[in-house]
Amino acid sequence: MPDMATLWVDADPATLASAATAVRGSPATTPSPSPPLATTACADATAPAPAAAPKTPEPGLDRAALVAEIKSELKAQIEDELRNQLTREIVGDIIGALRERLLGERPAAPPEPAPASRPLPAAPVLPPSDDAGTRAEGRGEAPPRAGAERPVSLYAREKLEAVARFQIPRDPPGRAIETVTLGATISDGGTRRRTLTLGGQDCLPFHFYEGSMPHRPVYALEVFDSVSDKTSPVLRRVWGELLGRPVEMAVRCVEEHGADAISVRLAATHPERGGRSPDDALALVRDILAAVDVPVIVTAHNHFESANEVFKKVGAGCQGERLLLNWVEGDNYRTIAGVALAYGHCVVAQSPIDVNLAKQLNILLTNMDLPRDQIVMDPMTGALGYGLEYTYSVMERIRSTALGGDEALAFPMIVTAGQESWKVKEAHAEERDFPAWGERSRRALMWEVQTAMPLILAGADLLVLYHPGSVAALRRNVERLCRVEVPPDGAGGQR
Repeated sequence: MPDMATLWVDADPATLASAATAVRGSPATTPSPSPPLATTACADATAPAPAAAPKTPEPGLDRAALVAEIKSELKAQIEDELRNQLTREIVGDIIGALRERLLGERPAAPPEPAPASRPLPAAPVLPPSDDAGTRAEGRGEAPPRAGAERPVSLYAREKLEAVARFQIPRDPPGRAIETVTLGATISDGGTRRRTLTLGGQDCLPFHFYEGSMPHRPVYALEVFDSVSDKTSPVLRRVWGELLGRPVEMAVRCVEEHGADAISVRLAATHPERGGRSPDDALALVRDILAAVDVPVIVTAHNHFESANEVFKKVGAGCQGERLLLNWVEGDNYRTIAGVALAYGHCVVAQSPIDVNLAKQLNILLTNMDLPRDQIVMDPMTGALGYGLEYTYSVMERIRSTALGGDEALAFPMIVTAGQESWKVKEAHAEERDFPAWGERSRRALMWEVQTAMPLILAGADLLVLYHPGSVAALRRNVERLCRVEVPPDGAGGQR
């Protein structure tokens, strides 16, 4: 486009003086009734400048400065008009393209452009594809005619069908997690009416689009042979005097709170916490087995010399019950693994939050010919705010490696979320000391739930808890996660 201001360069001095007077708004010159200067230049850039009556330039008028001023004024007016016109056209094209793509509406034909402007090329209208006609015929509908507009509803339906047909890529597992059954019925040599099966999944937790998860996480509530002075006031209010009566507490855990198993913590057999004998421990375990019909977990302590004696006595006295002996480490695994092998119990292999140490301990147990279906892993854990993130990453790596084909890590996992959660400061601190933390009873319960739920998502199969409200909350959450539709090809797990 030519520079419109150059049209004035060769004008005679009288015309320049007249134009300068008009631009400056001098009252000495009366403008002619012709159109405005910029409009005339845009409408017909090649038309000669309108004739003006010869006038004598004002004395002292600089011709070069006058020409530069007129050129600047004209250039600014022309740029503003072109910018406004192009902006309207570009925005209109964008809106039309979006309406066609999302709503299936064809853009209206653009209006005839003004003689002085050059319209932008219209977006091409694509004919309907062949697969669109094939889909229409498959539904018993007439295929769309070339150039015909498709209804908005039909266009949206095709989009939804395309989403429904999308297949999520699946990563086939190298192997499934080992299945471990806790408790034994009368036919299997025990006295349980209910048993628990852990493991068996061939996908990450709740990834039903990749595989199956035949057994959901299960929950055990813990009872105690002695009550510690450090027990949270919240738990004391919840359980009351039952904390000192473990057999009655176990019955309530099962009958009223729906516990899937009972964990018996034999802390009083520690030499520094009472020093009770292995016979006392056996008597308590037998009483609980007689009172409830669910599997039982026997949890000792870190004084291995006395703990080994307790496990030997309890294992022999409850032969065939398929107890879960909690726990073995690298320093005492031989004795307890021998008890499990001799009397048909399962063991918990505990390692200090380390993948390689967990794998090494599992290998040591299997080298003793302990069957794989009698081993449950405990990667150890920290409570929310006390190492939970690291535990989560280790558990997730253990489960991913196992599904990738590493059989030394392909075992169910148990976590003691209750013990870890209820010994932290947040479970004990009173509201008057930390008013911003909220009510203590609600805070402590939420601390246990928010510790346990991430561990479930990381792969925990069995959780040992302290508060009955945690069992109910976790069960509701898992139920929601399991409400999935089985994929069309039949893969997937429970609903």
